[in-house]
Amino acid sequence: MIYANQMDYYKRLSMNAANPYVVIQTILPNSFDVGVKVGLVLAVVVALALVAAFVRRGREPSRDRLLMMATLSLTVMPYVLPEMHERYFFPASAMAFLLAVARPRAWPVVVLIQFADLCAYTQFLLLAPPIWLNVGIVIITCAIGLLIWMFAQKPDTAPKGGRVQALATRQ
Repeated sequence: MIYANQMDYYKRLSMNAANPYVVIQTILPNSFDVGVKVGLVLAVVVALALVAAFVRRGREPSRDRLLMMATLSLTVMPYVLPEMHERYFFPASAMAFLLAVARPRAWPVVVLIQFADLCAYTQFLLLAPPIWLNVGIVIITCAIGLLIWMFAQKPDTAPKGGRVQALATRQ
């Protein structure tokens, strides 16, 4: 029951997670109850939108599509959920690395997510000023935008032999 008990103990919309709730709780310090309710509804809507987008992209999931969706989900959900700690972005960092191994054009996403994580951890590990957390919010927002843009792109239509074989057959 440790996690259930902590829900009543901490009354903060963000626990050093690089998400917009840091800004909301700074501007509106008494917005916890409303923020949690609105945040949970937003998270459900975003989760349903992610599932709908994944289903719409095709019935036969490829390795790249699954990795892209996993990375997108693991990055977006701690971003839209209230009461998140910075550690909830760790799975997104690991999955982004796997995505970049499978899809080398995704390396900027890895760098952005890692840097946003670093900005969030500096406040906890180095007692750095909160400005770094705000920088992390901007960076993770850019990473999510880039992930959404990459997900919206058409999947590669190269033959099963790969791009090198496709170029060889055209000549």
